[in-house]
Amino acid sequence: MKILIIGGTIFLGKYLTIAALTRGHNLTLFNRGISQSDEWPEVEHIKGDRDKDLDELKGRQWDAVIDTCGYLPYSVSASVEILKDIVSHYTFISTISVYKRFVAMDTLEDSPVRTITEDQVIQSAKFSTGKRATAETYKSFYGGLKAMCEKAVEQTMPENALILRPGLIVGPDDYSGRLGYWIKRIAEGGDVLVPDQPEKRRIRLIDCRDLSDWTIRMIECNTTGVFNTTGTEAYLNHQTFLTECSQICGEKSNFVYATDDFLLQNKVDPWNDLPFWIPLNEKEIDIFGVSNIKAIKNGLTFRSLSATIQDTLTWIETKPDTTEWKYGGLPRNQELKLIKQLKLASNRLIDNFMIIF
Repeated sequence: MKILIIGGTIFLGKYLTIAALTRGHNLTLFNRGISQSDEWPEVEHIKGDRDKDLDELKGRQWDAVIDTCGYLPYSVSASVEILKDIVSHYTFISTISVYKRFVAMDTLEDSPVRTITEDQVIQSAKFSTGKRATAETYKSFYGGLKAMCEKAVEQTMPENALILRPGLIVGPDDYSGRLGYWIKRIAEGGDVLVPDQPEKRRIRLIDCRDLSDWTIRMIECNTTGVFNTTGTEAYLNHQTFLTECSQICGEKSNFVYATDDFLLQNKVDPWNDLPFWIPLNEKEIDIFGVSNIKAIKNGLTFRSLSATIQDTLTWIETKPDTTEWKYGGLPRNQELKLIKQLKLASNRLIDNFMIIF
């Protein structure tokens, strides 16, 4: 097949490229060339900005397109309009953030999605994207924008659209630093601050390579429709996750547990400071309850969590500059200060107990 990827060199785009080439497809990448890779000399590269240079795609023909970097509805609409007569299949990479609310283990593909006003769309278009746009660029507008982007694809190519809604994508080359934070901290050893009751805290992760391989297979079968593409473990929790990290990273660390109240009182930011941490009382943002049954029935498979952790650790040790991580995680000096507070409080409790008895 001849496949066009809008994007194609960063994280998921990179692994979609690898998956397509591995399966013998003829590939064209259309992007700004900012993060261009020399890894694939056999790949055609068209340099251009999707908001200004779509004419570069006119007069061409592809069997399918994968849109990895559509954030603004007008931008996606323009892309679909240009491509509708020169591609037979349009895959749009969306997000589970489109959902209006999350219902534990029951958020299905037909669940209500977020809405956004025209004024908010116009406002979003003025946000500075820096080197590249991310979910963080658009903050609270992100889910609504992506829902409108989906609609733009489906309205123009209703019989030929594949909409994918990933959850947390992890693995090698993930510069978000979410999984990387935990792996790096645990590998360094010593005391590591973690939210308490880890057995009660769910988590779901999907390896970028599993998502990429499956996406290419879906395109080969000309599959259409909407699919949640969240991780393999419906009931994976923080306890299992931390144990896996410890076993792979050398078991040098000592976990120091903190309550949600302690962390919030000390202005620890859920998600950004401690990736994957959602306070237990915030059920309305249970993003780990999105069902992926439909995708699994259509062939989505997963490698082991340990394989993802090991491969990400290898990548961290050999490649990335962690200053580029989008989520830097809790600074080590702040973490140690909080750990010291917890230990002092624990020692006081022990002393009081001894006095009483």
